[in-house]
Amino acid sequence: MLVETVLLPFGDEIIYDSLMQPYNITFGSGIRGNLKGLYDDAKERGAILTALVQSGQAASPADQAAQAAATNAKVLQAFQKHLYQSGQSVKIAERDLATVAAFAGQALPLSLREITEDTLSDYLASLPTAARGAAATGLKRFVKFLRDTGRLDWDEAENLLLLLKG
Repeated sequence: MLVETVLLPFGDEIIYDSLMQPYNITFGSGIRGNLKGLYDDAKERGAILTALVQSGQAASPADQAAQAAATNAKVLQAFQKHLYQSGQSVKIAERDLATVAAFAGQALPLSLREITEDTLSDYLASLPTAARGAAATGLKRFVKFLRDTGRLDWDEAENLLLLLKG
């Protein structure tokens, strides 16, 4: 339902003015799906604000790491579902999930949705030579998942995939 209302700051929360004006509009399935996708994306990134941050007060590194860990848990859950739906064996899916989870732990305070070439190359360099091939394969699947689901910019994902091929 499309409504118009006024959002107001009240203490450290966001409230509305208790008046809502509904519009007599029907949304088609395409728009509903698009809106749901936008909502799910914002929810996964932790971008839905329900409280106000005090102005001039930046989030502490611990808070940033906690937010990234929460985002990572949601992304890993979606990746796991994707792996099983794509027909990967349980063994391969678990290996890839473990690889990405290990990478996520090292990449904090960045979330898996904020992968950079530097964090990826540093992670691969930290692995024993014998483990890099399997890790690169799992990370390629993960980057393709991020790219194909719109969680990562297409061009950035392609650059990461080129790094993983090398």
